[in-house]
Amino acid sequence: MITRVICSVLLLLPFRQTHADAGQREFSSGYAGILPMDAKNLARTYFSEPAVRRLIFDLEKGPLQLERAAEVLKGTHFTVDDLLRVKLVSERDGRLFIGFNYFNADDIKAIDRVAALYVPSLVHAYLDQQQAFERIFKTYSAGTVSSKKLAFVLIAGFSLNWDGLRTTQELGYRKPLLVQGEGWRYSFWAEEDVTDRSTKEFYWGSSTFPAGKYNFSNKPADFAFSSFGDPFSDPRMNFPDLLYTSAADMAPAVRDVAQKIGLVHETAFGADFQNVLGFERARDLAALLFALRASPEAEARLARSIREPEKIGAYLSLLKQIQYVERGKDERYRLLFPVLDRMDKKLVDQSLALSRQIFSEWLKTNYGKMREDLGALTAMKQGVPFESLFTQIWHEWFGLTTRQLVRAGFMFDPYSKDATYKGSFPALWRLSLYDINQFD
Repeated sequence: MITRVICSVLLLLPFRQTHADAGQREFSSGYAGILPMDAKNLARTYFSEPAVRRLIFDLEKGPLQLERAAEVLKGTHFTVDDLLRVKLVSERDGRLFIGFNYFNADDIKAIDRVAALYVPSLVHAYLDQQQAFERIFKTYSAGTVSSKKLAFVLIAGFSLNWDGLRTTQELGYRKPLLVQGEGWRYSFWAEEDVTDRSTKEFYWGSSTFPAGKYNFSNKPADFAFSSFGDPFSDPRMNFPDLLYTSAADMAPAVRDVAQKIGLVHETAFGADFQNVLGFERARDLAALLFALRASPEAEARLARSIREPEKIGAYLSLLKQIQYVERGKDERYRLLFPVLDRMDKKLVDQSLALSRQIFSEWLKTNYGKMREDLGALTAMKQGVPFESLFTQIWHEWFGLTTRQLVRAGFMFDPYSKDATYKGSFPALWRLSLYDINQFD
């Protein structure tokens, strides 16, 4: 679906897509990084082909001669050179090997077994510091935004996901094997589905716009919309996803109010988007929400903050529908989700510092033992370094951590009965608060 592909282009995340082989082995796959628009540079383009997966299955047993690999690919539009270019395979001495973050069912079971041994201690480390986090979150002056919502955005999103990727790389635990070109770079992973195992409530994926090269060419924005969610949350009924989600893919109630704002056909970032709100609407939405971050306001005053003041009623109806704002008895609107402005720099820094201390100490204590307990994973036997595989292994482990922290009441539950649209939760923030472009 075009919205999901574009979403992945604009941000840094893993996400889930299933590939099946005639009722036999099924795989989920995803990316961590910034993606190209051209499908020929995307590893999934090739992994989605059954013949390519059959080749990978053959490689599980050991390396293949180049001639044999070419035979497996006969009848497809792909060549061995294509697979080498996107690093699904590597070549040494005329033989092919698995070249990416690949996990079969046995690997996933090993990752889960080790997670069961070690992740509880990470969860407990956060729960032990819950009061310290609460003291930090209480400095946030928008009283209608709960500390648990701040915890979800800052711990599940900014910290364990973004800062976790940065810190694990800085500490030498993680060294991604990147497919890269001008303006894009990513690592690709695929894992075999295991019966009765689900990554629902693994809050490991984020979408962000504007960010990096995906910003406005005229007067680049100093803010970003982000959403953080699990692999089952798409299509997300929050921003930035709603900027480029087609009306047909919107929830009916969201589509109704979006149409009142006005849908457009937009060409941006090398792609066409039809019947969407459009990227430019991010400016008015951000202006309106930053105004509410400063203080609750009535509709008439809020109209002054946007370029289409005649549409303020439609804007506010949309924001109410997706639970970004509420209107009080005094007719003023108030925030219901974190909007992080420059005044919140200390809050963000303190939250990330405490969280970084917690997961860094946990990694320093356990990384070596966890690696040993995992044993030799399939791709490692083929020459893929553990430090590359750790990009996805970290997502598995911190994803499980977020599920358990939500269930323990440490942070907001995107599947709570009060959540209209399940599985993800948003934020709006100033780009000066965190450099999202400094990691892979």
